[in-house]
Amino acid sequence: MIRSPGEEQLTLKIKTMSDLIRKDKQDLELYESNPEALNMLNRSQGPDNKVVGYKLDVQKRKIGAKQMLLDQFKAELASLRQYSPGSISRVAG
Repeated sequence: MIRSPGEEQLTLKIKTMSDLIRKDKQDLELYESNPEALNMLNRSQGPDNKVVGYKLDVQKRKIGAKQMLLDQFKAELASLRQYSPGSISRVAG
């Protein structure tokens, strides 16, 4: 299948963003499920437990923002593929 430069670029963005989301989710799960990891994070930030909660909230918001971007990229790619030259046979067929 021949891809346009726009399709290639969006495909790369989707792959990269998916990888970033996966890594961020793994990090978040590690800190949420592992008290030792939370303690290490807490010690590096000082005695204030609010810092740990804040960092976890920030991580969750980052994942959410990246997920929104990923969804946009996927929608753009689907739209591009639907209206790209030669796509009439793909859509109709």
